[in-house]
Amino acid sequence: MTSWQDLWNSIDKLSSLITIANWGIAITLLVTFAFTVVVIKAGTRKDQLTGAEDLRKAEQIANLEHSNLTLRSQVATLEVSGAEARKDVAVLQKAAADAKASQQRVELDLAKQQEKTATAEHALLALQRRMEPRRISPEQRARLIEILSHSPKGKVVIDCVLGDAEGQTFANDIEGVLKASGWEAGTNQGVYSGGNPVGFGILVRNAATAPQYATILQKAFFAIGIPLAGAERPDLPEGTVQIVVGNKPSS
Repeated sequence: MTSWQDLWNSIDKLSSLITIANWGIAITLLVTFAFTVVVIKAGTRKDQLTGAEDLRKAEQIANLEHSNLTLRSQVATLEVSGAEARKDVAVLQKAAADAKASQQRVELDLAKQQEKTATAEHALLALQRRMEPRRISPEQRARLIEILSHSPKGKVVIDCVLGDAEGQTFANDIEGVLKASGWEAGTNQGVYSGGNPVGFGILVRNAATAPQYATILQKAFFAIGIPLAGAERPDLPEGTVQIVVGNKPSS
Protein backbone atom coordinates (compact mmCIF):
# COMPACT_ATOMS: atom_id res chain seq x y z
CA MET A 1 0.00 0.00 0.00
CA THR A 2 1.35 3.39 -1.06
CA SER A 3 1.80 5.75 1.84
CA TRP A 4 1.03 9.39 1.79
CA GLN A 5 4.82 10.11 2.16
CA ASP A 6 5.63 8.08 -0.94
CA LEU A 7 2.86 9.78 -2.95
CA TRP A 8 3.92 13.24 -1.84
CA ASN A 9 7.61 12.63 -2.74
CA SER A 10 7.00 11.11 -6.18
CA ILE A 11 6.71 13.39 -9.22
CA ASP A 12 4.91 10.86 -11.30
CA LYS A 13 2.42 10.08 -8.62
CA LEU A 14 1.83 13.76 -7.91
CA SER A 15 1.34 14.37 -11.63
CA SER A 16 -1.20 11.58 -11.78
CA LEU A 17 -2.89 12.99 -8.68
CA ILE A 18 -2.97 16.46 -10.20
CA THR A 19 -4.37 15.08 -13.44
CA ILE A 20 -7.04 13.20 -11.52
CA ALA A 21 -7.83 16.34 -9.49
CA ASN A 22 -8.05 18.44 -12.66
CA TRP A 23 -10.46 15.93 -14.15
CA GLY A 24 -12.45 16.01 -10.96
CA ILE A 25 -12.57 19.81 -11.14
CA ALA A 26 -13.57 19.64 -14.80
CA ILE A 27 -16.25 17.09 -14.12
CA THR A 28 -17.43 19.11 -11.12
CA LEU A 29 -17.60 22.23 -13.31
CA LEU A 30 -19.52 20.33 -15.95
CA VAL A 31 -21.90 18.92 -13.35
CA THR A 32 -22.22 22.37 -11.79
CA PHE A 33 -22.89 23.87 -15.22
CA ALA A 34 -25.42 21.19 -15.99
CA PHE A 35 -27.22 21.71 -12.68
CA THR A 36 -27.02 25.47 -13.22
CA VAL A 37 -28.72 25.04 -16.62
CA VAL A 38 -31.31 22.78 -15.02
CA VAL A 39 -31.89 25.31 -12.25
CA ILE A 40 -32.26 28.14 -14.80
CA LYS A 41 -34.52 26.11 -17.08
CA ALA A 42 -36.56 24.78 -14.15
CA GLY A 43 -36.85 28.28 -12.68
CA THR A 44 -37.97 29.68 -15.99
CA ARG A 45 -40.50 26.87 -16.43
CA LYS A 46 -41.66 27.32 -12.86
CA ASP A 47 -42.15 31.03 -13.49
CA GLN A 48 -44.06 30.21 -16.66
CA LEU A 49 -46.24 27.68 -14.86
CA THR A 50 -46.71 30.06 -11.92
CA GLY A 51 -47.66 32.86 -14.32
CA ALA A 52 -50.06 30.57 -16.14
CA GLU A 53 -51.58 29.46 -12.82
CA ASP A 54 -51.82 33.05 -11.64
CA LEU A 55 -53.41 33.98 -14.97
CA ARG A 56 -55.85 31.06 -14.66
CA LYS A 57 -56.70 32.07 -11.10
CA ALA A 58 -57.08 35.69 -12.16
CA GLU A 59 -59.34 34.57 -14.99
CA GLN A 60 -61.38 32.47 -12.53
CA ILE A 61 -61.61 35.42 -10.16
CA ALA A 62 -62.68 37.65 -13.07
CA ASN A 63 -65.26 35.07 -14.12
CA LEU A 64 -66.51 34.79 -10.53
CA GLU A 65 -66.74 38.56 -10.25
CA HIS A 66 -68.57 38.69 -13.57
CA SER A 67 -70.94 35.94 -12.39
CA ASN A 68 -71.39 37.78 -9.11
CA LEU A 69 -72.22 40.98 -10.97
CA THR A 70 -74.64 39.05 -13.17
CA LEU A 71 -76.26 37.49 -10.11
CA ARG A 72 -76.51 40.86 -8.39
CA SER A 73 -78.09 42.26 -11.56
CA GLN A 74 -80.52 39.35 -11.66
CA VAL A 75 -81.29 39.79 -7.96
CA ALA A 76 -81.89 43.50 -8.52
CA THR A 77 -84.14 42.67 -11.49
CA LEU A 78 -86.02 40.13 -9.39
CA GLU A 79 -86.37 42.63 -6.56
CA VAL A 80 -87.77 45.19 -9.00
CA SER A 81 -90.07 42.53 -10.45
CA GLY A 82 -91.09 41.54 -6.92
CA ALA A 83 -91.82 45.14 -6.02
CA GLU A 84 -93.87 45.55 -9.20
CA ALA A 85 -95.64 42.26 -8.53
CA ARG A 86 -96.47 43.37 -4.97
CA LYS A 87 -97.71 46.65 -6.39
CA ASP A 88 -99.84 44.76 -8.93
CA VAL A 89 -101.14 42.51 -6.17
CA ALA A 90 -102.03 45.55 -4.09
CA VAL A 91 -103.82 47.06 -7.08
CA LEU A 92 -105.67 43.79 -7.71
CA GLN A 93 -106.57 43.48 -4.03
CA LYS A 94 -107.93 47.01 -4.04
CA ALA A 95 -109.82 46.29 -7.25
CA ALA A 96 -111.20 43.09 -5.71
CA ALA A 97 -112.22 44.97 -2.56
CA ASP A 98 -113.87 47.68 -4.67
CA ALA A 99 -115.60 45.03 -6.78
CA LYS A 100 -116.81 43.24 -3.65
CA ALA A 101 -118.09 46.49 -2.17
CA SER A 102 -119.77 47.29 -5.49
CA GLN A 103 -121.27 43.81 -5.59
CA GLN A 104 -122.55 44.21 -2.05
CA ARG A 105 -124.12 47.54 -3.00
CA VAL A 106 -125.69 45.93 -6.06
CA GLU A 107 -126.96 43.01 -3.97
CA LEU A 108 -128.34 45.44 -1.40
CA ASP A 109 -130.01 47.50 -4.11
CA LEU A 110 -131.31 44.29 -5.68
CA ALA A 111 -132.69 43.12 -2.34
CA LYS A 112 -134.38 46.49 -1.85
CA GLN A 113 -135.77 46.36 -5.37
CA GLN A 114 -136.97 42.79 -4.85
CA GLU A 115 -138.63 43.88 -1.63
CA LYS A 116 -140.26 46.79 -3.42
CA THR A 117 -141.34 44.46 -6.22
CA ALA A 118 -142.78 41.96 -3.74
CA THR A 119 -144.60 44.76 -1.93
CA ALA A 120 -145.94 46.10 -5.22
CA GLU A 121 -147.01 42.60 -6.32
CA HIS A 122 -148.69 42.02 -2.98
CA ALA A 123 -150.47 45.37 -3.25
CA LEU A 124 -151.46 44.59 -6.84
CA LEU A 125 -152.76 41.17 -5.81
CA ALA A 126 -154.68 42.72 -2.95
CA LEU A 127 -156.08 45.34 -5.33
CA GLN A 128 -157.04 42.67 -7.83
CA ARG A 129 -158.76 40.70 -5.09
CA ARG A 130 -160.61 43.80 -3.95
CA MET A 131 -161.67 44.53 -7.53
CA GLU A 132 -162.46 40.92 -8.32
CA PRO A 133 -166.19 40.23 -7.83
CA ARG A 134 -167.22 37.59 -5.29
CA ARG A 135 -168.30 34.43 -7.07
CA ILE A 136 -168.58 30.72 -6.37
CA SER A 137 -166.28 28.89 -8.78
CA PRO A 138 -167.44 25.70 -10.54
CA GLU A 139 -165.15 23.64 -8.27
CA GLN A 140 -166.52 25.32 -5.13
CA ARG A 141 -170.08 24.87 -6.37
CA ALA A 142 -169.54 21.15 -6.95
CA ARG A 143 -168.02 20.73 -3.49
CA LEU A 144 -170.86 22.66 -1.79
CA ILE A 145 -173.53 20.58 -3.56
CA GLU A 146 -171.71 17.40 -2.52
CA ILE A 147 -171.69 18.48 1.15
CA LEU A 148 -175.15 20.06 1.35
CA SER A 149 -176.94 17.33 -0.59
CA HIS A 150 -176.04 14.73 2.06
CA SER A 151 -176.83 16.78 5.16
CA PRO A 152 -179.94 18.00 7.00
CA LYS A 153 -181.63 20.72 4.95
CA GLY A 154 -183.75 23.74 5.74
CA LYS A 155 -185.00 27.13 4.59
CA VAL A 156 -182.56 29.98 4.09
CA VAL A 157 -183.39 33.64 3.45
CA ILE A 158 -180.72 35.50 1.45
CA ASP A 159 -180.65 39.32 1.72
CA CYS A 160 -178.48 41.63 -0.40
CA VAL A 161 -178.20 45.41 -0.88
CA LEU A 162 -180.49 46.97 -3.43
CA GLY A 163 -178.50 48.36 -6.38
CA ASP A 164 -175.34 46.36 -5.56
CA ALA A 165 -174.93 44.30 -8.75
CA GLU A 166 -171.83 42.47 -7.48
CA GLY A 167 -173.53 41.48 -4.23
CA GLN A 168 -176.73 40.42 -6.01
CA THR A 169 -174.76 38.16 -8.40
CA PHE A 170 -173.00 36.53 -5.45
CA ALA A 171 -176.34 36.09 -3.66
CA ASN A 172 -177.78 34.44 -6.78
CA ASP A 173 -174.79 32.02 -6.82
CA ILE A 174 -175.57 31.05 -3.22
CA GLU A 175 -179.27 30.61 -3.95
CA GLY A 176 -178.46 28.44 -6.98
CA VAL A 177 -176.17 26.16 -4.95
CA LEU A 178 -178.73 25.76 -2.16
CA LYS A 179 -181.55 24.92 -4.55
CA ALA A 180 -179.30 22.50 -6.45
CA SER A 181 -178.60 20.78 -3.12
CA GLY A 182 -182.29 20.38 -2.31
CA TRP A 183 -182.56 23.33 0.08
CA GLU A 184 -185.31 25.94 0.14
CA ALA A 185 -183.84 29.39 -0.57
CA GLY A 186 -184.88 32.82 -1.82
CA THR A 187 -183.11 36.14 -2.39
CA ASN A 188 -184.35 39.58 -1.32
CA GLN A 189 -182.92 43.03 -2.06
CA GLY A 190 -183.22 45.67 0.61
CA VAL A 191 -182.38 49.20 1.62
CA TYR A 192 -180.63 49.79 4.95
CA SER A 193 -181.23 53.11 6.66
CA GLY A 194 -178.37 52.82 9.12
CA GLY A 195 -175.81 52.08 6.39
CA ASN A 196 -175.31 49.10 4.11
CA PRO A 197 -173.92 45.92 5.65
CA VAL A 198 -170.43 44.91 4.54
CA GLY A 199 -169.17 41.38 4.02
CA PHE A 200 -170.82 38.00 4.07
CA GLY A 201 -172.41 36.32 7.11
CA ILE A 202 -175.09 34.07 8.51
CA LEU A 203 -177.60 35.34 11.15
CA VAL A 204 -179.78 33.44 13.63
CA ARG A 205 -181.97 34.61 16.52
CA ASN A 206 -180.02 32.65 19.13
CA ALA A 207 -176.97 30.45 18.53
CA ALA A 208 -178.05 28.04 21.28
CA THR A 209 -181.47 27.42 19.72
CA ALA A 210 -180.54 27.82 16.07
CA PRO A 211 -181.44 25.04 13.62
CA GLN A 212 -178.76 22.38 13.14
CA TYR A 213 -178.51 23.05 9.42
CA ALA A 214 -177.31 26.61 10.11
CA THR A 215 -174.08 25.22 11.55
CA ILE A 216 -173.77 22.74 8.69
CA LEU A 217 -174.19 25.56 6.15
CA GLN A 218 -171.55 27.70 7.85
CA LYS A 219 -169.04 24.83 7.98
CA ALA A 220 -169.68 23.96 4.32
CA PHE A 221 -168.69 27.46 3.18
CA PHE A 222 -165.60 27.37 5.37
CA ALA A 223 -164.69 24.01 3.75
CA ILE A 224 -164.53 25.58 0.27
CA GLY A 225 -162.49 28.59 1.40
CA ILE A 226 -165.29 31.17 1.67
CA PRO A 227 -165.54 32.17 5.35
CA LEU A 228 -169.13 32.69 6.47
CA ALA A 229 -169.20 34.80 9.63
CA GLY A 230 -171.88 34.00 12.20
CA ALA A 231 -173.84 36.40 14.40
CA GLU A 232 -177.03 36.61 16.46
CA ARG A 233 -179.94 38.90 15.59
CA PRO A 234 -182.58 38.99 18.36
CA ASP A 235 -185.29 40.50 16.14
CA LEU A 236 -185.30 37.47 13.82
CA PRO A 237 -188.16 34.99 14.20
CA GLU A 238 -187.17 31.81 16.03
CA GLY A 239 -185.85 29.16 13.67
CA THR A 240 -185.01 31.64 10.88
CA VAL A 241 -181.64 31.28 9.11
CA GLN A 242 -180.62 34.38 7.18
CA ILE A 243 -177.58 34.91 4.93
CA VAL A 244 -176.63 38.55 4.42
CA VAL A 245 -174.56 39.52 1.40
CA GLY A 246 -173.39 43.05 2.12
CA ASN A 247 -171.21 45.32 0.03
CA LYS A 248 -167.81 43.86 -0.93
CA PRO A 249 -165.18 44.86 1.66
CA SER A 250 -162.64 47.39 0.35
CA SER A 251 -159.73 45.54 2.02
